[in-house]
Order: sequence, then C-alpha cells, then structure tokens
Amino acid sequence: MENNARLLKVLDKAVNGGWGDRVMILGDFNFREIDYNRYIVNTGINTEAETLFRKTQDLYLVQNVADDTRIREGTQPSTLNYIFADEELL
Repeated sequence: MENNARLLKVLDKAVNGGWGDRVMILGDFNFREIDYNRYIVNTGINTEAETLFRKTQDLYLVQNVADDTRIREGTQPSTLNYIFADEELL
C-alpha cells in the first residue's frame, strides 16, 4: 500500500512538475481490475485499483494500450502494462 501511495505522488509530480511539454509514463502496473477501454474499475471504491484509476483521470492521463498484455492459459486475458500520456496517441 505504501508503494502505491508513492506511485500516486510520482504520477502527480511527473504531470505537474513542469519538466517539459509532454508526459509519457510506461510500466507494468498489475491492476487487472481496471478497464481503461470502458472506463470502469471492477472493485469497490477506495481500493488501490480505483485510486490509481481516479488519479490518472484527475491528471487527464490517457492510457494508450488497447490490447491485452497478459495472456496465459487458465486465466482471463488482461491489460497489466500501461502507457500513459498527457495527449491521446502520443
């Protein structure tokens, strides 16, 4: 939980830190509960997944990975890797 709180602070600093004209954040976030294609989170409120989703929306970040990135036999395919940008299709 502490790492997720740090992640939220880093996202905020990356967007609002005044470091440049564009922002791009890439990573393996491991939140299979978030569906950025439909803008929903399949958990309750105040969960780590919902908090991350809300933060990215508050910062006007666009998640640019449209296809599943984790596909394994016996599990439902999901998108765990994200590419966030402050502009669509950056």
